[in-house]
Amino acid sequence: MNMMHDRFIQTRHGRLHWLDSQSANDSQSADLPPLILLHSAGGSAYEWQLVWTALSAQRRVLALDLPGHGDSDPLSRHYGIADYAAAVAEWIASIGLLHDGRDGRDGQKPVLAGSSVGGSTTLCVAGKHAECVSRVVLVETPILSSETWRRNWWHTEQMFGFTTQTMEENRSRFRNLSPEMLLRRNIDRNKAGVKTMMGTLWAIREFDALSAITQMQVPALAIVGVRGPIQDGVRLLEQYAGGAQRIAVMPDCGHFPHIDDPELFVREMLRLLALQD
Repeated sequence: MNMMHDRFIQTRHGRLHWLDSQSANDSQSADLPPLILLHSAGGSAYEWQLVWTALSAQRRVLALDLPGHGDSDPLSRHYGIADYAAAVAEWIASIGLLHDGRDGRDGQKPVLAGSSVGGSTTLCVAGKHAECVSRVVLVETPILSSETWRRNWWHTEQMFGFTTQTMEENRSRFRNLSPEMLLRRNIDRNKAGVKTMMGTLWAIREFDALSAITQMQVPALAIVGVRGPIQDGVRLLEQYAGGAQRIAVMPDCGHFPHIDDPELFVREMLRLLALQD
């Protein structure tokens, strides 16, 4: 089993924590670009634990705790999506994942994949910091109108206005959430706290995802759950990603397809990453 190695680095966005499948003495899967995973609001790098072993069997995998989340430092102010994207770009450069081509590895710039707010951040990186990534994967990335956000905001506050949730409160959002994953989610939500979670949701709400899609400068792929909340955005994703073959719509999955069906998620992720640009 591929291990999750804890890493920390000091940045302008505080000390950031991430999990790395590569040990200090390992040159794991150097033939393929590394894959970076960004979690959802209130989550952490551990959100990806169900798909970690299968994905890291093929290439190096890194999962970052966004500022204010997991074991990264707390936020000192409100972060918008552009701030999260800037933090990710600085982290990518700081840990040595960028190459200038002189070492023959210019094509090894990482693939960036993000879920929910991680997807919004990934989308922003694809436009504002495209030099940091080779391509992006948008997992259940919100593409919602301001009216939809306004109409659903009370429900959003109920989901994120409390740190600890019961199995019953999560039943409608997951196909079959295990007690272990519920505990993991509650630990992560308590680490982040209500203020950070709600601030993150405001960041997504204020982010102009539609404009960001039109400004992408690298190839984009997408994974969505057929029962997820972003079905209205699938056609837009198809249009700007370059066709339906670049969109994986996962059956009987909601907003967290990597938790609902880890095996299918891995297969779809690997299929998408194998596509030629």
